[in-house]
Amino acid sequence: MKRMYLFAGLLAAGGCGPEARLRVQQPQYAPRPQQRLELTTHTAFFAEGLDEPQRLYAAFPLPGGWAGRKVFVLYLRTPPGPGRKTIGPVDDIPSPATGFFIQISGPGRGLTRVIDGTVVVEAVGLGSRDQRRARVDLACQDGTAISGTMRLQRDALEVELFEERYAPDVRRLLAGSAGTQPTASRPAGPTP
Repeated sequence: MKRMYLFAGLLAAGGCGPEARLRVQQPQYAPRPQQRLELTTHTAFFAEGLDEPQRLYAAFPLPGGWAGRKVFVLYLRTPPGPGRKTIGPVDDIPSPATGFFIQISGPGRGLTRVIDGTVVVEAVGLGSRDQRRARVDLACQDGTAISGTMRLQRDALEVELFEERYAPDVRRLLAGSAGTQPTASRPAGPTP
């Protein structure tokens, strides 16, 4: 009988942490292995406060792994709360949703700005304030296309640590400057 309760508890707890799965297509890269990537991670967080944008952050290891040194990052800022968010101008009005994708090391390292797409954010469970599910379909300035799903855990500290480490990139994003470039925090060159 105790085993049944333990098994039921494990089933209920399974799949409740953060997780993200993205398909990244980079047709601009000559090496075939880097043109289509399947990225997975357990590092997926969101933060928002009163009258603050919702910030989504997911960091990914090399393709095929769930853990390890983070090589790819997706960072998005959207209006607060669940719902469908559009990135890119609508009727010549700039969108309040924006973001970027970073490859930290390897061929093609650098930052590209998300210029078009949608982010659909949903609360997970009834009245859940601590988890969100997001579906993304994004186009970046350098031709990269990103699609997939993320289950994000509320963690303002994780998001703020990322924003602090990449503060020049976040400031440039908020200022609306163009964006396919080496990151200000990680300039092109040998990786430390």
